[in-house]
Amino acid sequence: MNDCNKDIECAAWGSRFPGKTYFPLYLANGVDAMMINLLGSGDAWFEQCDYGAPLSVQRSPGWYKSDRRTHTNQKLAYGIMFPLLEFASAPMLNGDNAVPRDSRQFFDPRNATLTTFYGQKDNETEQWMKVKVTTFLTREHVLVEHYEFLETPDSGTAIAFYLNSPSEAYLHLYERTVKMDRASLKVSPERSMMSYDFVFEKFRGGARSWFDCDSASGTATDRKKDVFVYGSLRTRPMYKGESFTRYLAVLDNEDARNYRDAMDAAIDECRTLGYERIKRRHHKEWRAYFATSYAEIPDPSVSFLYDVGRYMLRANLHPSGFLPMGSLPYLWQGIMFWDAGFVVKALLDCGNLEEAGRILEHLHTYMPEARKLAGQFGASGARLEWTAENRKFTKYQHLVTQIHNNAWWVHIIYSYYRHTNDVKFLRRNIGVMEEFLLFVTDRFIEDCGDFAIISRCEGVDESVTNEKTNDTWTCAVTLKALEDYADAVRTLNRRPAIAKLEEIITKLRTGLDRNMDEKGIMQSFQGGRLPHWGSLIFDLFPEHPALKATLAKMMENYDPEMDLYNFHGVTRYAEKSFPWGNYWAARIFSRVGDPLAHHLLANAGKSVNYFGGLPERVFYHGELFNNWFISAHAGMVWAVNGMLANATGNTLRILGGSHKAWRDVKFKDIYAGEGLRVSAEVRHGKLTKLKVVNLFPYQRNIECLFGQDASPRRLKFRGSARNQIRNPTCRTSPNIPLRPRGYEGPGRNPKQICK
Repeated sequence: MNDCNKDIECAAWGSRFPGKTYFPLYLANGVDAMMINLLGSGDAWFEQCDYGAPLSVQRSPGWYKSDRRTHTNQKLAYGIMFPLLEFASAPMLNGDNAVPRDSRQFFDPRNATLTTFYGQKDNETEQWMKVKVTTFLTREHVLVEHYEFLETPDSGTAIAFYLNSPSEAYLHLYERTVKMDRASLKVSPERSMMSYDFVFEKFRGGARSWFDCDSASGTATDRKKDVFVYGSLRTRPMYKGESFTRYLAVLDNEDARNYRDAMDAAIDECRTLGYERIKRRHHKEWRAYFATSYAEIPDPSVSFLYDVGRYMLRANLHPSGFLPMGSLPYLWQGIMFWDAGFVVKALLDCGNLEEAGRILEHLHTYMPEARKLAGQFGASGARLEWTAENRKFTKYQHLVTQIHNNAWWVHIIYSYYRHTNDVKFLRRNIGVMEEFLLFVTDRFIEDCGDFAIISRCEGVDESVTNEKTNDTWTCAVTLKALEDYADAVRTLNRRPAIAKLEEIITKLRTGLDRNMDEKGIMQSFQGGRLPHWGSLIFDLFPEHPALKATLAKMMENYDPEMDLYNFHGVTRYAEKSFPWGNYWAARIFSRVGDPLAHHLLANAGKSVNYFGGLPERVFYHGELFNNWFISAHAGMVWAVNGMLANATGNTLRILGGSHKAWRDVKFKDIYAGEGLRVSAEVRHGKLTKLKVVNLFPYQRNIECLFGQDASPRRLKFRGSARNQIRNPTCRTSPNIPLRPRGYEGPGRNPKQICK
């Protein structure tokens, strides 16, 4: 056991924050999602398993799938996600549920695996029951729970498994009671099997639960009038040293046309392969995802949160490229927002190019509907609706004028190209960029003579009753998207589809600067006096003169009693802190090498749950609201990547804003932006190894800054086939241009000056 430090406990099975508030683990694979509780399983109907499976705050019990929702009799525009079923497990002593007196759980995000240890003493014998449960969710829609019995009373310990159709919701704010159109449950003790089937609106599906040991008994009940089924199946008594595995396969007609055969095949595969082979395959898949880059950070809490963040990015990504806020009702009903662009940014930096590209290619799904929506505004191009389901837009009762997501996605598409030099990708997506921007320039840019602004619209503060003129974030991201588009058409030798493109860019840049006040603070809209997160434009424009004055003003929104910053700062929102915004600010400070980057990263990292889940907000007394908020996790990964390596134009920063705190760091293959892939090692505060790969084929001169160095190292790429530089640190002089490895032309070869 390695305690790591006083805040985090690290073990062979993973890590945890034992002093943080417990909240269940969010376990997902891009399609299936569920909360896993204190016993390493889910929660079923409380009437049949009242004490054995205590899901924290009883939120979102059951098995959910991405984009399975109903709009019937629902006022919420998103519709309501519904569980396909509920499930649970509970230990039994002397024929009754045994509620553990303690539970210790460790999460390993790199293997997407939870390990649970729980125990209880038998009142009749004073003998211990101690159980270890290993839980993971495969991409084949199978939940695996492996039980090992470390101690048992002489009478043994059984495990009871419960399954039922959706029951009455505990928390009516997010969930609604869902009654299936049809439901059936068959419990077969002789086969250690439970078989569940349902029909709900257009969805048909079911579950097969099987464990690989003998069962003792089982029951099933059908309340036909209520269309409600429930039942349980109990193992034989298990004794010290024994183990078994339960497999729960859940599929519907969205997963497979013949879902019944698919469920049976999934269980048959489990019988054939067995637990160890299935676990190895699962771990191999997740390790391959994490292998695209590597970061060894000296702070174990930051390192664990970074890995949890990377886990969350993949756990929510649907195979189609649809990227929702999550796949549980309280996570904004599983809808896709502009937040997904931050996920793409984080994935790109980590080298997960396939996943990032899949999200961007998914935007093409919406284009026919987007063109029609632009027409409703009386504009050309395509209007990407504010939120979307997997295959269609959310249907709002009014035209939503929060339109900055159009420009944001243009910028994200171009960011993919600038990270990778994938010209084919850029060519496939240039039409999408054009149509998104044509909508904005046609309908929302107002020419004021010497300058241009964004006309009155719903700002990034999301108020539908208090629209803003020249909303700063909307203006800035539109300006950046137009600049990106101008670069893209030059790269592709393509004629711009937007008339007077350069003139619009020049005027809009002037219009943006008009939102600066007399103190040099970038206000969040025309006439504003107190900036909120709409002023966090400086990752787009890190060289803007308003950066430091604006962020200094925003840092005044600080609670000394709780030691929390709030970079969201929107009057209409209730919160003490908004971790997503704080990580965003940390990323910005890393772009200019300011140590405040690490300060804000550490400050935001205090607001986590037991498993490292980040919330959307922190309320007034420290309550974490909306745990497992993907935007905060993406922001955290994005910020750390920026603090490892980030590039602006021809300037590359290594440990920008973190070099004082991280004196021993090693990382590999971080995409810093601007086509630079960077690996480095820092020991005792000194840069000892550096490898920079230039992904662009042309000659480039890069200035490399380590920490707060005043004098940059100069890296000169000749655009050769082996377009990389290694170790330009040993005896490098700013006056000696370095050449790519293997270059034999004039000047000194890196191998001659670096050992």
